[in-house]
Amino acid sequence: WADVLFLTSTSILNNSTEKILANVHAKVKTLMLGPSTPMVAEAFDHLPVHMLAGTVPLDKENIIKAVRHGMGAPVLHRFSRKSYLSLS
Repeated sequence: WADVLFLTSTSILNNSTEKILANVHAKVKTLMLGPSTPMVAEAFDHLPVHMLAGTVPLDKENIIKAVRHGMGAPVLHRFSRKSYLSLS
């Protein structure tokens, strides 16, 4: 078994998070990461996730504009900050 699982939060969007985590050994530390990670501990209460690493928007107007124009993470990071949240 692996010691750590890094799972991008794109797995939330494509409905594979729970399927993947169902096949992970209980001793594996799991980290959800990426700019689309919901930085809300309660959203992961039912899952064996130990840490969240994502992006917290600081400039709402420019974030919305960047998303509307189809910009990716490099542009979003100009108007936000990277953050992590330990869940265990």
